[in-house]
Amino acid sequence: MLQTKFPGELKKNKLLAGVDEAVINTFFDPRELKQKREGEIIYRTGDDCSGIFLLMKGEVRVKYSSNNYVSKKQSNDFFGEKELIENTRRI
Repeated sequence: MLQTKFPGELKKNKLLAGVDEAVINTFFDPRELKQKREGEIIYRTGDDCSGIFLLMKGEVRVKYSSNNYVSKKQSNDFFGEKELIENTRRI
């Protein structure tokens, strides 16, 4: 299970800096933690938005098709929050 593979990793994420581990555990279900392989697409423009992504280990490239811009996210970063906050589809 990923929870045992990444013990305490959630509290290291930039989004959760300074948040007590007990509070974190009330918001995150360890069954929702998923590993992705290199090259695997996480989401596409227009997909429904139902959450944000916390990157615990590795690197993710976010490609914006409108202007060919690529944003790199690295370990302990997060992304996808804009669409969740604005209640829109993925950009």
